[in-house]
Amino acid sequence: MLSLDPTCLENLLTCSKDILPFRIMNQPELFTVTCHSLSEAEKEHRILSSHGYLCLLLDVLQSELQRSQSEAEPYRQAIDYIAANLHLPPTVCNVAKHISLSNAQLYRIFMLHAGCSPKQYINDQRITKACRLICSSSMPINLIGYAIGFKYESYFYRWFKNQIGITPSEYRMLTCTRQLP
Repeated sequence: MLSLDPTCLENLLTCSKDILPFRIMNQPELFTVTCHSLSEAEKEHRILSSHGYLCLLLDVLQSELQRSQSEAEPYRQAIDYIAANLHLPPTVCNVAKHISLSNAQLYRIFMLHAGCSPKQYINDQRITKACRLICSSSMPINLIGYAIGFKYESYFYRWFKNQIGITPSEYRMLTCTRQLP
């Protein structure tokens, strides 16, 4: 990652104060400068200095944008893999392996894009799908547990109660207002 020297930033700000309004037109080298206190040579020097600093700043911003976009693709691949494999359920290791990243890289990308760990994201997706299936289908609770990757009904019940605070059956009765067929 590129970084700007504090002196460079200070010079940029100082130059910007002296070159009151300036406008970059179709070409970056064309400026309109309004400044009464500087000589023509000083104006030209300040303009060129400011232009160099602005170009450097634009390069830094562009490289940060490219880095962010390059990290977005593995994140999209990971969330697609998780969504397609909730019935397994996917583990952090499986997701990382699928998109050819280390667990640490996957963790960093999820913290950046989702604000949580991959494991928490997987759990959130599982509970969201479980709640949706409980309310939108007449599917038995044990099959819903299987659909999101639980082999044992009792473990699904305990996990669901730990996540939501009530059992899946209670959740169905309390939150699903429409009658299921």
